[in-house]
Amino acid sequence: MTDFNLGDNIIRLRREKKLTQEDIASFIGVTKASVSKWENKLSMPDITLLPALATLFDVSVDELLGYQPQLNDQQIRDIYIKLEKDFVNYSFEEALAKVTEEVKKYYNCYPFINYMCVLILNHINLVHEPKRQEEVLLQAQSWSDHIRKNCKVTTVVEDAVAVHTMINFLLKRYPEVTETLKESQNPLRMSSSNDMLLIQTFAMTGDLDNAEKYAQSLVYKSVLNILSCSALMLSVQLSDKDWCNETIRRIDGLIESFHLEEVNKNAAIQYFYQAAVAKVLYGEKEEAYRYLNKFAEQGIDLVKHPEQIFTFEQYFNRMEEWTTEYALNDMLPRDKSFIVSDLLAMLNHPVLQELAGETAFKRLKKKIEEEM
Repeated sequence: MTDFNLGDNIIRLRREKKLTQEDIASFIGVTKASVSKWENKLSMPDITLLPALATLFDVSVDELLGYQPQLNDQQIRDIYIKLEKDFVNYSFEEALAKVTEEVKKYYNCYPFINYMCVLILNHINLVHEPKRQEEVLLQAQSWSDHIRKNCKVTTVVEDAVAVHTMINFLLKRYPEVTETLKESQNPLRMSSSNDMLLIQTFAMTGDLDNAEKYAQSLVYKSVLNILSCSALMLSVQLSDKDWCNETIRRIDGLIESFHLEEVNKNAAIQYFYQAAVAKVLYGEKEEAYRYLNKFAEQGIDLVKHPEQIFTFEQYFNRMEEWTTEYALNDMLPRDKSFIVSDLLAMLNHPVLQELAGETAFKRLKKKIEEEM
């Protein structure tokens, strides 16, 4: 969306139609001086005259005004980057006000509203007063509900549902979260076969290029889901040492086979962290430091090279092409300084405090702090 450019548009459209100011004045029933003032942005035509002007130029009123209610991917990206920096340069409330202003401006651009909700969620920890944090979360949830009620694009609505559910989780509305999500995990749901159906459709219609690209993306998403889910499994099954060590052995093999440290640094960081926690708990200190060093190396590399949040080695040779189709595909979810803070906060895990007094742990922590 752009700001109204009525004066410039009248000039452009008048010249395209080879009309004079007198022609417009005569058709609309105003003076030539009025038309001149419109074109020089000294005044605006009465709202009742806009349909007649649009008819004269054979355009819609929106086009006449220069109003575009939808943003393209690049515009979404540009606004997101600008607003993300505001959370670094201003107070949270000042940055939130700027986000809210943009949301009101583009209230019917539903993909953009989803990104604004995510932007709020990525910075909600900057709000330290619980009551205010709840108010901000409910405000973002109202935006996601607006999308759910009015948007007709299934994928955008699904993203809004995900935002709504994440906010319920942060608000500790756990019954609502399970009620929303448990059915989506049913492997017998027809929608679970959508990815395979899309690939098969491309293949059956002879579009082997897209069939190959989307098949590769499905493999990519699947191995990353295994990595992410394994980190979660480790966190909830720490009491079973044998099972957790077997999980770590298998996931280490997956990481090595698919070069997942390169493919998605965020997912790798979470896994290395949970593996380190497990190893400390089991008294395997040397192994714990091996995973902690991987955790720190990946985190620091991500902060230093944010453009490499996704990197694709030779096996995933179609993935860069696939991800560039989407807005914010190569961006960190938060500003670098916040990510460093998160890495340091993760080192405060109660289990890891067993290492807190050791030189190796202090050295690792200092290495991360130097990236602030």
